[in-house]
Amino acid sequence: MKEYGGCLHFEILESIGQAKGGYYAAFQEHKVDVDCGRSAIQWILKDRSIKRIWLPVYNCPLVEKRIVDVSDVKIIWYNLSEDFLPQIDFGKLCKGDVILWINYYGIMPEKTIDKVASIQKETLARIIIDNIPAYFSKPRMDVLNIYSCRKFLGVPDGGHVIGNAVMCEELPVYQTSENFLYLLKAIESGSNSAYPDYQLSEKRFLRSKEIYGMPILTTRILEFVDYENVIAVRKKNFQRLEACLGKFNRLKINMETDTPSVYPFLTDDSDLRGRLLDNNIYISQFWKHVLSSEKANLFEKDLAKYLIPLPIDQRYGLSDMDIISDKVVRLLKDKRG
Repeated sequence: MKEYGGCLHFEILESIGQAKGGYYAAFQEHKVDVDCGRSAIQWILKDRSIKRIWLPVYNCPLVEKRIVDVSDVKIIWYNLSEDFLPQIDFGKLCKGDVILWINYYGIMPEKTIDKVASIQKETLARIIIDNIPAYFSKPRMDVLNIYSCRKFLGVPDGGHVIGNAVMCEELPVYQTSENFLYLLKAIESGSNSAYPDYQLSEKRFLRSKEIYGMPILTTRILEFVDYENVIAVRKKNFQRLEACLGKFNRLKINMETDTPSVYPFLTDDSDLRGRLLDNNIYISQFWKHVLSSEKANLFEKDLAKYLIPLPIDQRYGLSDMDIISDKVVRLLKDKRG
């Protein structure tokens, strides 16, 4: 029975030399390549003028852990409005503050990103746009932009910091060939079989307190990815799920995006995730710790409990999207009787 979701496979190279230097080669002078998104944040925090960082409550808890582990920068939490904008009293922002905002699910509208970027012009704070869920979202060069390769492509590490304030810097690198094991195993045995190896690979980021550059092997692999095909496949798959599931989705979807990481399906069925797992559709739960957080608002708790991130990545085609959407609709109908 075919599986859906879970960790990516090794990125099969279907064409040669698509983007020498990777997708963001054109930004080389204002780009630092790192091994992961958390290293990207840590690299920014090297700036000793940073005193406080504002983080969204609806966020990966490992970001907080890395900041606490490696710096004395004070963390201040903020909530999101229902259009995913930061609810911050700008009068409380001080020189030395940075605000990290996430391009959630890779589907935030351009006008929303522009509003967030404009905060830097209106206040004393600097902005970090977290494009880890939006690898193909072009950087706003007047702010800082961070990316993670492994969330979109079949590599085990890699990331970038991009912005006018960034000067190219070579960082120490490590060997990563053993970390490709789960990606290769996923091709032969399926993502579920490779998941323990994936978790083992991920633990190195949890333990790390150092900033590393992008490993040489990952850099080489990324030089040969057909990025335009990856974008096209993801967007077509995303559009197909919206066509099939949009009427059931409580979340308003931005169809103009070129960079979706998943199809975020906001249901009202708390059991749907488990029933999808029973049908070989492996679905993450984004940040369930938010459910017990006293800092979270009702919107953030709603997302943490009910949002189903359906896979739309380049492993799949439109027929796969039809299978996934059919199962979702059938499971919803079965629950409602």
